Amino acid sequence: MSLESPREWTWNVVYTPGTVRLLLPFLQSLVDWSEHCQFRLISNGCHGDEIALLHKMASRSDRLSVEVYAETCQVHGVVLSDLQQRETGRWFAMMDSDIFATGPYEETFRAALENHQATFTCSPIWCGAGQEIFPNDFRGMFGVFGKLWDERICGLTYCAVYDNAAVNHCRQKHDVDFRLRLWPKLPKSLQHLFREEDLETYYYDTAKVLNLLLSLDGYSLNLQTTPSLIHLGGISCIKNDPLQHDHRGTRYIRQLYAQLPRFVRQAGAAVGLYRGWRSAALSRELVYDEVRRNRRTTSCHHVSRALQEILKTGRSSRDFAHPDRELAATVNWVVRQLETLIGENPSGTVDVEDGAYCLKFPDSLTPSLAGRKAA
Repeated sequence: MSLESPREWTWNVVYTPGTVRLLLPFLQSLVDWSEHCQFRLISNGCHGDEIALLHKMASRSDRLSVEVYAETCQVHGVVLSDLQQRETGRWFAMMDSDIFATGPYEETFRAALENHQATFTCSPIWCGAGQEIFPNDFRGMFGVFGKLWDERICGLTYCAVYDNAAVNHCRQKHDVDFRLRLWPKLPKSLQHLFREEDLETYYYDTAKVLNLLLSLDGYSLNLQTTPSLIHLGGISCIKNDPLQHDHRGTRYIRQLYAQLPRFVRQAGAAVGLYRGWRSAALSRELVYDEVRRNRRTTSCHHVSRALQEILKTGRSSRDFAHPDRELAATVNWVVRQLETLIGENPSGTVDVEDGAYCLKFPDSLTPSLAGRKAA
């Protein structure tokens, strides 16, 4: 299998309000380290000045285009569903706006799509070893889970490429799309199918139901690592309220916990007083979710602040400290990469005006690509 035309491959990069100035410099690295693919910059409720920045960036390359999807921010799964439905090319590709490149990456996708109908990559920097695996007794299949306990793939929406025909077939056959789903809202036919396949859970994050059905319909899915693509993971979520953001999936889990009888909660669900292992599993899931949220919010909050410093001065003033030394080392390495990405352009990436920063665009989006590739 090969691409019909490299120009048919278009990454849909969705920007939400308040993130464009912070994350648009990442796009230059994605263009620099690719040769054929195009990028569609999607404004999902962005402000007027942010939309103007997107258009200004797009004017610098014929591989970039802008689409104003909505004036107010829409649910991510709804946006992806509409974008996929309108895609006329052979492939439907999506990429989060807080991903940047440190090297070539196109060929890894080309190789994967020779044998698979969908490929997924770019787990966040705060996702530790094994944390992308969904345990069989958890009730919330969050976005960070890329595969199940038995190695079946449930996919990611951070960075993915689909065979468009396969997605169209699955959507028509099962009447599903990319939206997150709750078990009570699934059609009875899908509930029966998922029970038979041991896929029953309460909360399915964006695209999980679709991905599981693609696999059950016989399509081959691939989960890969792409070292040259770095995903911060969660910058859009924490931008306006970095330490108080609560994921919808987390709220569902908390609601489930609140439904336990009062005496069980007081005694501690972890001891399994309520329906044996189910209470213990729910308590374990709550602990896991708290750890996940802590890793995400603390790391993304630090990177967000560091990125603002780098955009203004070219460097970050302090290192990230965390009880998990591996996470701390990873975050600090990412910050160094951002210093290189943004600070190496001799013309600068930003201008400082009245204490604020604004993006500054070079004449070419690839001023140092030849030197990088030669190195």
